[in-house]
Amino acid sequence: MSAEAGGRREEGKERLARVVGRTRARVLAAVREPLTTEQVAQVVGTAISTTSAHLNALARDGLVTRRRERRLVYYELSDRGRSLIELLGDEYTV
Repeated sequence: MSAEAGGRREEGKERLARVVGRTRARVLAAVREPLTTEQVAQVVGTAISTTSAHLNALARDGLVTRRRERRLVYYELSDRGRSLIELLGDEYTV
């Protein structure tokens, strides 16, 4: 990878983090596929309560969707969330 491509990747990460915050950017990157709150917390490295608060805020803003299966709630990027990541931080990973 060239230095220029690496610089663009870092710039993409920073843009997304500046808009939604560093932790929420990591949460968004984690839910590109359906995950439970506990799974997201493990991936991102935050407490379940903290992760839950971030997921609730992202759901309220229409960036993630919720789907309940019995006792578990799965979160996944909504179309709006995917568009935001594509626009500001396609290279963002957890």
